[in-house]
Amino acid sequence: MQELIRRRRRAGFVGRREELRAFRENFDLPVDDDRHRFLFHVHGPAGVGKAQVVVTRGSALRSRMRRLKSCRRDPG
Repeated sequence: MQELIRRRRRAGFVGRREELRAFRENFDLPVDDDRHRFLFHVHGPAGVGKAQVVVTRGSALRSRMRRLKSCRRDPG
């Protein structure tokens, strides 16, 4: 069972394309744009992957924020 879990984790995150696209595109909007959202409500029945969506997007967002911060520090 643990090997199955490891294989699935290595396979990457699948599904929820529309939700992930909306989340990703939101961060391309300026914060003063009325379409920009500061809060996302993730809901659904148990076992459908809500936590994985949050973890996956949170990790991607942290990575993006680190890149943005490093670009701002670069004087060139």
